[in-house]
Amino acid sequence: GIMCITLAFPLCPRYAEAILSYWKDVENRSGRLQEDFIGVPLALHVGKRDPMLAELAIFAKPMLEHLPHITPNDLPHGCIIGWIRFDRPVRRYPSSWAVGERWHWPILEARRIPERIPCDGRLRVWPIPTAINGGKIEVNNG
Repeated sequence: GIMCITLAFPLCPRYAEAILSYWKDVENRSGRLQEDFIGVPLALHVGKRDPMLAELAIFAKPMLEHLPHITPNDLPHGCIIGWIRFDRPVRRYPSSWAVGERWHWPILEARRIPERIPCDGRLRVWPIPTAINGGKIEVNNG
């Protein structure tokens, strides 16, 4: 089956929309992406929570300016919504989305899937259980 990555940052539904709309070109993470998953399609899962804490709003304000028309209620959460491929992680990626001294995972490609697949997420890269959609999602270039 395909492996999956969860966007667990509290603003993840907004970030997922930015990725799938081709604006967000890098994912910020504390660690590197495993070599086995570089360039490989991974299911894109959005976490369940989207608390807009005051401190978080200040931290994320420059990034949220990319998404002025989106509110959390408009966006999916707690489900797989697409798939994504990453390039080799770097420390200083030239993007307004790259944050500080994190690992920056450049996004090569990201696509929506026709229907959302509700499920719980996990940390890091994880296998989609066969009980969820047969452990598969359709990966195509359309």
